[in-house]
Amino acid sequence: RGANMGILRCLAGDTLVSTLGGKRPIRELVDQHPLLYCLNNQNEIRIRQASKVVYNGKRKLVRVHFDDDSWLDCTDDHRIMLSNGEYREAGKLQQFDSIMVFYKKTSNERYDLSSTAGKNIAEHIAVMEYKKGIIVEEKEGRTSESLCVHHINENPLNNNPENLELLTISAHAKKHLSTLLTNQQRIASDRRGKTLDEVYEKEVVKQWKKKMSDARKGKTPWNKGLTSEQYLKHYQDGMKNQYSNHKVISIEPLEGEHDVYDIQVPEFHNFVANNIFVHNCDHPDIREFIHCKDDITK
Repeated sequence: RGANMGILRCLAGDTLVSTLGGKRPIRELVDQHPLLYCLNNQNEIRIRQASKVVYNGKRKLVRVHFDDDSWLDCTDDHRIMLSNGEYREAGKLQQFDSIMVFYKKTSNERYDLSSTAGKNIAEHIAVMEYKKGIIVEEKEGRTSESLCVHHINENPLNNNPENLELLTISAHAKKHLSTLLTNQQRIASDRRGKTLDEVYEKEVVKQWKKKMSDARKGKTPWNKGLTSEQYLKHYQDGMKNQYSNHKVISIEPLEGEHDVYDIQVPEFHNFVANNIFVHNCDHPDIREFIHCKDDITK
């Protein structure tokens, strides 16, 4: 009975799964092995490759509504991660339960990952942890022989594992400087002796200059002149509360039966679906298990 119950924990086919390559409907990932975001036991974001994405037939579903007007369609026994890291089946969620949410944004020309738990990590650091099993710490006091992550094609937003390599800081600086100088020489050669209007389209230059001018007129940053204490009062719970966890608003059954899917993720057994962390099907191949029992019975 436990094996059969395991099959039921599934998601609707249009559920968007957050992969390293972007959000994809789960139905499009069947028989693929995408790299997924997950949380370890300390609620730190990690990246792991799905061992299997499966279609599990048709099931009855419920829709869990959240306070940002988003929702998740899943079987009522699919486990959803609460903001404290514990799991609760969808059908047993209560109104205003807090849910663990996933965030991905750009900062300093790179992708940063975070969750309701408030533990940030740069995406390229998380990918390198998946690739090499080590966390490259970006902190003060590192020496020229400390390790760092280098983007081979010099694009800090391309965090494909094949585009990342480990280098010492000194080796990285030399490689980066070499590429930078080459690009600067090419750009300088292309633009030498030309005006802005000759390099760019006139309408682009016009809009650019106007935007820069307007941005400086009579505008004062909201935090200008604030002391550290005043700034922190703006974020009474610390920087963490710039993000928000979702609150459950309601749960309703959907009519009929729907195609359902699930994902097997090794080690941490969770992934991001519709921007929230959900449990995966960490059971063995259910159908093979059932057929095996049938053969034994016969």
